[in-house]
Amino acid sequence: IMASPKLHPLVRDLYKRYILAGRDYPTGLAPFRELVKQSFRKNAHLTNEEDIIHTVARGRWYLSNEIIPVIKLRKYRSLRARYGDPDDVFVEPAQPPIFSKGLPDAPAPAGGKAG
Repeated sequence: IMASPKLHPLVRDLYKRYILAGRDYPTGLAPFRELVKQSFRKNAHLTNEEDIIHTVARGRWYLSNEIIPVIKLRKYRSLRARYGDPDDVFVEPAQPPIFSKGLPDAPAPAGGKAG
């Protein structure tokens, strides 16, 4: 059994942040986790403290300026599709409104007798 090298605490914290954000990422956690692992392995050779801190800062910037906005956009679109204005031509609801059949101004059934 080989002992794994110790992770820098900042690197571990950044990895955890990416995994937490990946839960809500549009592609799902599993594909997102693989991309994150590949990115972290590319920089595994860094040993200089300054290089590690600089790379972690870049990773945090990317998380807050690229990943989080994609997640927020997905959530916004989902909410907009669910609860948006029914007359809005750009948004189609996932399902018809619940009370579409029982509205008070609905026409009476054929035959002239109401319920």
